[in-house]
Order: sequence, then structure tokens, then C-alpha cells
Amino acid sequence: VVVWFAGVQIMAAERYSAVVNVVEGVDKVGVNPTAEKLDFGDLSRDTGASRFVVLENTGKRSKRIWVLKTGKIAELMKSNKPSRFTLAPGEKLQLEFMVRIPVSAPYQQFTGKVVIFKWPKVF
Repeated sequence: VVVWFAGVQIMAAERYSAVVNVVEGVDKVGVNPTAEKLDFGDLSRDTGASRFVVLENTGKRSKRIWVLKTGKIAELMKSNKPSRFTLAPGEKLQLEFMVRIPVSAPYQQFTGKVVIFKWPKVF
């Protein structure tokens, strides 16, 4: 039963592709064309951008949220919440993901994934 429950939760997790292109130029900032992925567009060195994901708990129990960032972009990405937190019933929040390109970053594409698990809080 525990394995089945864990499998269902893993399959139900929200998954977002994340990408940023580090390009040569002064003050280039890209635009996010879609809400299905965290596309930070083209950014030059020493610039940054933010993308948002809205989380809402419509259930009657609190949910434990676990945010997992993977890939090369994870080194550049920060969020406005810790990787683990609790979302109360009826609570809605905007989770911000920020990418800041360091001056020493190579000109290349950084990719990865953000996976958001929502586990019912048992106790």
C-alpha cells in the first residue's frame, strides 16, 4: 500500500522544464512564452529573471510541498520558499523561481527540471 501511494504521488507531481540561454550582449532579457515550463529566455551575464508557479491547496488537509530542482540550471536557480514547506487548506501562494547569471558564466544553455511533489500531511 505504501509503495502504491508513493507511486501515485510521484506520478501526480507537477513537472516543469527549466531553461536559460546565456548570451553575449548587454542587458538582454528574455520573455517566458509559456506557463508549462520555466523558460528564462536569453540572459546576458550579470542579469537575472524570475518565473512564477501558483500553488493552491483546495483540499481539507494541509499538504507538504517538496520542490526538487535538477540539472545544470539548478546551480543558478533560487526560490522564495525553502525546498520543503507546508501549504494549509485553502492557502494559495505564488512560488517564485529566480535565475541570476554570474559574470563568470559560460555562454551556453543551462537546462533542468523543477518537480513539485504535494504530499498529504498525515500528522
